Amino acid sequence: MTIQEIQLNAVRAYIAWVRDLYPNEEDGAARLILVLQIYEWQLRRYKNLKPVNPDQMATLKHGIRTAELILDDIWENQQEMMQGWYLGCTPQNEAQRLANLLWQITLEFTKEIQANEQFYPALKPMFDKERVEYRKMLDDVREADRID
Repeated sequence: MTIQEIQLNAVRAYIAWVRDLYPNEEDGAARLILVLQIYEWQLRRYKNLKPVNPDQMATLKHGIRTAELILDDIWENQQEMMQGWYLGCTPQNEAQRLANLLWQITLEFTKEIQANEQFYPALKPMFDKERVEYRKMLDDVREADRID
């Protein structure tokens, strides 16, 4: 069994576990399942050596954005459990383990997007503009949350 097959099996098992825990996909489970499904899709493409095209990069970007929303929810709703957590630390509880997993997936998606954007130099201005607009929107949302 290859490392890709092990990773695929692990992601599929995690998706099944989340579905068992939340059969109605409540409490953000639907968003987590979506991120995991996108990650599974990415792993299948890696296994088959299939790069992404610009339309497929949008799926990866959606996965990043959804993972960020889940991470924001974890920080907001599990503040005590997230005390002392930082990227790369050894997680001390389930909230920190989930945060680590989501950041790892986010980094994998980002790495693939950046690697593939170079194949579309004519689209670079569009990619850059999209990133700036998204970050501004995310900053505005987070600032509004702080005001509430």
